[in-house]
Amino acid sequence: MGMAMCRAQYVDQELDRVFRDIAKHPPSTSDVDAAVATVADHWAELTMVHPFRDGNSRTQRFFFDQMLRHAGWSVDWTLVSAEQVHAARYVGAATVDSSYLAQALRPGVLPATESGAASSGSSLSATEGCCDNRSATEIFHDMMTFRRTHPRGVPYRPGS
Repeated sequence: MGMAMCRAQYVDQELDRVFRDIAKHPPSTSDVDAAVATVADHWAELTMVHPFRDGNSRTQRFFFDQMLRHAGWSVDWTLVSAEQVHAARYVGAATVDSSYLAQALRPGVLPATESGAASSGSSLSATEGCCDNRSATEIFHDMMTFRRTHPRGVPYRPGS
């Protein structure tokens, strides 16, 4: 997305900070919207740290999927747009507004007992291009424009 990430000399301390916050604020086990909002906050923070040269998205997706599972939720990735999640992570990282990421994740987060696809191993990569034919970069710029022109709390609608 053309953004500067955490400098290598600060990665250790930033990871410590993010993981302390994750430990203090786990996702809700009773309120799906609160659980998704919490995970979105943590995910946007971790996106900015960007600790690996390659594999940050895959590693973070697995980590936050497991965090939600531990809290009793399951992610059916077939109900989530890969491009919107990717773009929204960077919107959250750039603006400290993780609501776009929460909105992109929410359709796929269900109680663990209700999600068949998540338990059968569906992956976010299987959803690439199925929900939005634009690239993550195009969606990122659309989200940032929408954010500048709409008051906070107005739900993002792709292409609006």
